[in-house]
Order: sequence, then C-alpha cells, then structure tokens
Amino acid sequence: MKFKNLISTAIVIAAQLLLLTACSLAPEYNIPDTHVPENYDATGLKWTEPHPDDDCDRGDWWKIFQDPQLNELEEKLNKDNFNIAAAAAQYNEALALVDQARAAFFPVISATANGMKQKAIGATKTVTTRTLTLNSSWELDLWGAVASNVDANIASAEALEYGLESVRLSSQASLAQFYIEYCTVRHDDGILNQIVQASDKNLKYMRSRYNAGVAGNADILQAEILLSNAQTELINNGINLNLYRHAIAVLVGEQPSTFKLAPCAYDHTPHDIPLGIPSTLLERRPDIAQAERLMAQANAGIGVARAAYFPAVSLSAANIIQGNGLHNLFSFPLTGWSAGVSAVQSIFNGGAQIAATTAAEEKFNTNVAAYRQTVLSAFQDVEDNIATLDHLREQEKVQKHATQKAKNAFALVENQYRAGTVDYASVLAFRITYYDSLRASSDVEGLRVSSEIGLIKALGGMWNTEPEESQPTSEEECNDQN
Repeated sequence: MKFKNLISTAIVIAAQLLLLTACSLAPEYNIPDTHVPENYDATGLKWTEPHPDDDCDRGDWWKIFQDPQLNELEEKLNKDNFNIAAAAAQYNEALALVDQARAAFFPVISATANGMKQKAIGATKTVTTRTLTLNSSWELDLWGAVASNVDANIASAEALEYGLESVRLSSQASLAQFYIEYCTVRHDDGILNQIVQASDKNLKYMRSRYNAGVAGNADILQAEILLSNAQTELINNGINLNLYRHAIAVLVGEQPSTFKLAPCAYDHTPHDIPLGIPSTLLERRPDIAQAERLMAQANAGIGVARAAYFPAVSLSAANIIQGNGLHNLFSFPLTGWSAGVSAVQSIFNGGAQIAATTAAEEKFNTNVAAYRQTVLSAFQDVEDNIATLDHLREQEKVQKHATQKAKNAFALVENQYRAGTVDYASVLAFRITYYDSLRASSDVEGLRVSSEIGLIKALGGMWNTEPEESQPTSEEECNDQN
C-alpha cells in the first residue's frame, strides 16, 4: 500500500516538474510605438511619449476649489455611485476568474462512493458491497496554454482595474463640472431676477409715458418684448438649475426628487494652470493603461490558440477500496489502483484551429489599433482643453473689461438722471446692459473653471505647477504628486 502511494507521489512530482518547464507559445509582448508630436499645439513646448503608468494616486484634486460642499459630494460619489460600484464588481469578478484559471495548474481529484446489495439465486444471505474510488487527473501544461490563459485573465483583471479608475475619474470630473455649472446658473438666477425687475420697471415707465402722451405703442411693445425675453431666460435658467441638481443627485446615488443642495457661493476662482504641463502626465490616464492591458490580454490569447495545435497530455490515477461492510472497508479492504498517461491530438477539424489562431492574432491587431487611437485621443483631449483655457483667459479679460465699462456707463447715466439731463428710461436701459454684461462675465468664469476640470481629467488627475525643467520623472511624480 505504501509502495503504491509512493508511485502516485512520484507521478505528481514528475507532473510538477513538467509543469515548471512548460513553454509559452505566445509572441513576445512589447508595447507598440505611438507617434508623438514634436510640440504642444498651443505653446510650442515639447511633448514626451506616454507609457501606461496608472498605479500612482491622483489625490483629492477637487479640493483645490476649497468648497466644503463639493468635497462632501465627491466623497459621497466615491462611496455611493452605482457606476463605480458596478465597475468595482466587474474587477472583483475578474480577480475570481484569475483564481479559476490558476486552478488548472493543479490536478483534479474526485471521490466516488457506492453501496450495493446483492443476493445470488438460491442463496439465503444478502451480500452488501461498498466501494470507495479515488480518481485524479492532471492535464500537463507542456505548451503553456494554462500559463497563457492565466496571463490573459490577469491582464483582463488589470484592464478592468484601470477601467474602474477611468469610471471613477470621469464621474468625479462630471460631478465637479456639474457642481460648478450649478453654482454659475444659481448666480445667474440672481442677476436674471434683477434684469426682470428692471425690465418690468421699464415697461411701467413706458406705460406712464404713453398715458402722458410722450410715448407711442411701439415703445410699449418694445418694453413688453424686453420683459418677456428676460422672463423667458429666467425660466430657462430655472430649468438648467434643476437639470444640474438632478445630474448631481444621480452621480451621488440619490433620488433627484428629494435631493437638495445648500446655496453655493460663486467664488471658485480659476487656477492658473501652466500651459507647459509635461506630457508625461498622460501616463496617468487610466484609459491608456486599460488599452495597454487589453493588448497584453490579446497577446496571451494567441499563446492559448497556438497551444491547441499540440496534443493534450494528461496523467491519471485511481485507487479503489472495496469491502463488504463498513467495518472492513478500511481495516481489511480489497484494494486496487491504476495509473496512466494519455495524449489527445486532433487529426482533422476542418481548419477550425487555424481560424481560431488567426482570430486571436487579429484580435491583438485590433487592440493595438485601439491603443494607438486611445493615445491619439488623449493628445487631442489635452490639446483641446489647453487651447480652450488659453482662449477663455483672453475672453475673460475682454469680458471683465466690458463689464467694468458697462458699470461705469450705468453710474454715469445715473448721475446724469439725478442732474436731470437724461430720462429714467436711459437709466433702466443701461442697468439692463450692465446686468447682461455681469451675467456674461459670470458665465465665462464658470466655463473657465469647468474647462480647468476638463484638463485635470484629460491629464488623468492633478497636475504639478513646478516649471517643466524641474518636473520629476514619472515614477517620482507618482510618489510626490499629492
């Protein structure tokens, strides 16, 4: 009995040695080159080629706006957002699939227990027979199919991990943008109310002039149109206010109908993000890392497909214990054992294996193209936001200048009205012009902050404001960024 067990142990050890020397038929994996432009389009500064580097912490980047309510909402989103929860569940599922794939490295052992009663013809006694059979089988990974499948599952899990980070970053940025836009619209609401009040006063003033015989129907109609337009904008602003509030509610996992926001002060001063941001920060983008891991998964899949060209070699062993009662099943059993090696090779399958290998190779080519497109889109995303911010800076300067001019003109006309040189209609007209300009300034400032958030998202997280020549390396950046 012990000798037989030693034989079984030897078979297991031999199988492990064969497993350790298994070769891989997957192609050597290298990240493909991507075309990198010489300079930023907006600044002329140098780009550097991005490589996936998604393991560093992006930090609580939204805290730069120093808004307690935004901080609270972002923390709630990180805990309660359903898209993030779904992506996390997919990642955990992928980790379980990795463990499942690794299980193929080990033998499958099963036990079968049978009990049978039988009585021969003419016999007076019933005989009970009990049998316990232990079976083990092990397919050796001589061609690396199991190893390649494990590699593919690991790469898939890592891709889903980066997908989770991509969903998280996108959700955080969307929440911050919706919140900034909500605050902008709420600020506009106060200005629009003042425009409505001024337009209403203008209409009443024109009616009094009409009654006095110094104004015509056209003056009244024009005043009514101005009031209606102002009221329409106020109503539309209220719609947008609700839409942004509802969008924020869904992002933080709450019902839109019951979700409330505290009043938010409009003091989110835009930050001067340096346009010389090093493109190494593109390495922080989780979508680039995810696309790269999908390439690695597809590359390992080629190894799995190629391994199917070779025979599947398996070791098997069985041990049978039989007795005619529980009392002698283990004390004085009848025993038997078997061990063997089998090889299975497909002789003809109509070209199915060739097609499967070609499909695996083309899947890799598809993922290579997708990776390069993801990198290209990342450059576009950063360029778009840098260019937008650059133009919004200029627009903000022009608009602030226009607002100041409108304010000065309004003050001048008020003084003229007090001196009796202009009528009240002029005061109301310049007041409305000033309010319109004030609202335009508010909107431009909100757009600039929103675009700033877009650039943070495009760069995969927070930026470093040090001059480019003193920027840390990618690895140092992950350690020191936050």
